[in-house]
Amino acid sequence: MEKTRRVKIVTGLKCNIQCVFCYYRDNLKAPNRSFDEIVADLKYAYRHGVREVDFSGGEPTVHPDLPRLIEEARKIGIEQVCIISNGLRLANPDYVQSLKDAGLHEVLFSVHGSHSGIHDEITQVPGSFEKLSQGMKNVAEAGLNVRINTVVNRLNYRDLNDLSELVMAYNPVQTNFITLNDWCFAKHLIDKFMITYTEMAPALKAACDMLDPHVSEGNVRY
Repeated sequence: MEKTRRVKIVTGLKCNIQCVFCYYRDNLKAPNRSFDEIVADLKYAYRHGVREVDFSGGEPTVHPDLPRLIEEARKIGIEQVCIISNGLRLANPDYVQSLKDAGLHEVLFSVHGSHSGIHDEITQVPGSFEKLSQGMKNVAEAGLNVRINTVVNRLNYRDLNDLSELVMAYNPVQTNFITLNDWCFAKHLIDKFMITYTEMAPALKAACDMLDPHVSEGNVRY
């Protein structure tokens, strides 16, 4: 059996958006984890054979030490560093460059709509789609890999074709379609936002068919 080489390390649950389906919705103002705690996780992971790390949250870019954490991960011996991000802070090209200089390889963006009408409704932050779009552009232009996460739900499943066309402009190396995770806070939201596989399947298949010639890896999970 091959050992796991990639793990997610949480920087804290604090976030600068409020996605309607988020299972951490009641903890998004919690303090960030300390630099030393996160570094201890990195060292533990490295000792156990992990060589690829996804920094996650919450939103990792709201952690003030993120550039230092990326730099420390590389010093420890982590070969591939990714952040899972909503893209708001990445709209600042200087911030993107600081993460690249620290040793960042790629960004896994959370993209939930092809336009502000859907995406901003889901994030509950006006202007979040505009900043996300600029963030994806900045990351792609910086030469970092782009990956895409989309939570398929009742608000956006009819938009998957347009969303797929949007993200192809940033040459993603991977796209992920995932369903709403109905645990913690989200267990109260099943009836409002979750849809059946039967409902989502036609739109999901069409989106996957569109992406297939252009994206080297596509996942449909949960």
